Amino acid sequence: MCAQWKKDHNPALPLAKLDAEKKINSNGLVEYPFDSFDDCLELLCSAVKFSSDLLEDTARGFVYQAVHLAAKANKLNQSYVLREISGKEEEYKNKPVLRFVMAGCISIKSQHSLATIQSSECAIKFGLNVPKAILKQEVRYPRIFLQAESREFPREYLRFAISTLGKSDSEAGWQALDTLDYYRALWNLRLNSQSPWRMSSGPIDPVNKIVLGPLQTLFSPDATLIEDKWWNDRGYRRPQKVFDVTDLWKDLRKYDTWARTKINASPCKDTIVDGLLRYVRALDGRDYEAVFLKLWSVLEHFTQSTTEDKKVTIRRAAFVWKDYEFNKEILLHLKEIRNNLVHLDRFGVRGEAVVYQLKRYVEAMLGFYIASGGKFKSKEEIIRFLELDPIRETLSERSRLIKRGIKFRSS
Repeated sequence: MCAQWKKDHNPALPLAKLDAEKKINSNGLVEYPFDSFDDCLELLCSAVKFSSDLLEDTARGFVYQAVHLAAKANKLNQSYVLREISGKEEEYKNKPVLRFVMAGCISIKSQHSLATIQSSECAIKFGLNVPKAILKQEVRYPRIFLQAESREFPREYLRFAISTLGKSDSEAGWQALDTLDYYRALWNLRLNSQSPWRMSSGPIDPVNKIVLGPLQTLFSPDATLIEDKWWNDRGYRRPQKVFDVTDLWKDLRKYDTWARTKINASPCKDTIVDGLLRYVRALDGRDYEAVFLKLWSVLEHFTQSTTEDKKVTIRRAAFVWKDYEFNKEILLHLKEIRNNLVHLDRFGVRGEAVVYQLKRYVEAMLGFYIASGGKFKSKEEIIRFLELDPIRETLSERSRLIKRGIKFRSS
């Protein structure tokens, strides 16, 4: 079977509860108390390990369907439900890949036409290159995106359309968003790393200069709007200032081309791409507390210390800095802010300042992985490197002894 139950979960408990509480209504349909069903469904979703990477809503849909089929057959047991889930996953794997188009807007402008960006699975078109049939659908956006009735919808953002592939509309949509956000992460990294601090007042704007609009919609290949499928930013309040890329676009594209070449040659490609997506989405935020916690999780991601003591995160993150001890002290200060926020709900009034401090260390790790990741054989080797003694003299002495040991063992 494709799917398996995780060893540290007990799916028999929620299944037994569902079996005990199910009722058959007058139409012959299975019903449950809402809160009980939702709790049990969540437990079952957590208990299943799929054989392939699936979107959360896709996986949840398979579990939901399997439970209802099992209840209808009066077979709410582990083996029957798992078999149904596996069958759904196998059907999904065999589905053909379909083409869709995602449309939205992005907070840039240019006096020149921006060329189409072609990746392995997506093509991103900007401005006048967006099909007119899709642009005409924009008058319907306020009705789809209900929040636009009370919030200003961005009109100066540049329109984009992404030709994308997927076995479902959700998969195609996320493929498009991940592709655009990958490029957006590199563009913002290039820009953000040149801004070590910011002092602002009034409403909070994202750190990123290049952000997406509040709504992305999906179309079939014939430009028919899929009205029940969209992605929206629930934290959206207002448009931010449009960023003029007229004089910078060539440099941004040169940087993303260089970076993607380095990343593609790295054994840590998946780690870097995942970290970039998390980085750019964290800095899209307007809530400094949430941004700070997300950035700290990205730092743990690149130091591979998610399950380690925070001292490990600090030690490895400080290693890439020339002044090791000073930067280690700053990271210790940031760790204490993180702990106060998580455990005591205390963040202080200097949210912007500490976000920019932490951003600096995340960007340093990103720069290290992008520029130097290809020099290592694996993620494990990178960690061994980051765990080296930061004192040059100590490293030189260790190198001398290792060379002597190699010579001794070879004689």
